[in-house]
Amino acid sequence: MQRYNALNDSLINETIKQRTALFEVQYQTQEKEQNITWLRQQGTLREAQLQKAQTTRNFIIVGAIMLILLLGLVYNQYHLKKNSHQQLQKQQE
Repeated sequence: MQRYNALNDSLINETIKQRTALFEVQYQTQEKEQNITWLRQQGTLREAQLQKAQTTRNFIIVGAIMLILLLGLVYNQYHLKKNSHQQLQKQQE
């Protein structure tokens, strides 16, 4: 009877160990899947931030170019007006 109880306890302990190992593997697998999901989300977020930064940079470059062109046109108009003003003064003299 004692030997039977010892073998039975041994069998129960082995079953508990197997189940515990199985649960541990399932837990680790689930944890790794969650980590993979989190890393993918972080990657997607970084890609979106990079895209936003590139778009902002492109708008700034385009804005700077347009500002330079506008300043060039204003200077050109000023220069033309100055020349025409000088020609009018010469004609009046």
